[in-house]
Amino acid sequence: MAEKKTKTVLTDVARVVTFIGIGVCAAISYALYTDTLIDWYIPVGVAAAFALFSAGAMYYRWRWLTGNDSKVLNFCCHSVVVFIMLLFVFFGGNYWLADDSSEHTEQVTVEKRYRMKHNHTRRVRRGVYVPTGSVYYTYSIDVRFSDGRVKSLSIPEKRYRRIRTGSTIPLEVEMGFFGVPVVRN
Repeated sequence: MAEKKTKTVLTDVARVVTFIGIGVCAAISYALYTDTLIDWYIPVGVAAAFALFSAGAMYYRWRWLTGNDSKVLNFCCHSVVVFIMLLFVFFGGNYWLADDSSEHTEQVTVEKRYRMKHNHTRRVRRGVYVPTGSVYYTYSIDVRFSDGRVKSLSIPEKRYRRIRTGSTIPLEVEMGFFGVPVVRN
């Protein structure tokens, strides 16, 4: 009986660690995507294709984690986890293993500058948040590179106020590990 209880506890811990790990990897992947000069659908399409292809052969290995023999559930679990992990490996490897010797300054044109309004909220009870009435702003610019690519970048308010539409600004760019350029702030 104690062995079964220990196995159940370990399985529950593995589920929680997997869930939190996948959430963290997804958040980091998105954060690194904002500094990577690539259209979103290219890495997403490749990762999704590989995740779905591998799920056909590997879905049964997820039974220990899901606790279920359902092919559909295990197929979906494998697909989601592998998809997010592949995006994390691509964006993380490309950014963190970028070639420092290829760093150069590129002059980019500011196409558009804008600010987005957000409301502060406070938690009233579980699942219920209400606005506090105070407002805050986030600032962004869209820049056009010399090869025609357009990228949206978040910037601090101080820099936002100094930049004008149509002006050129310097941006540090490096060649990433997988050949996709990354912007260094």
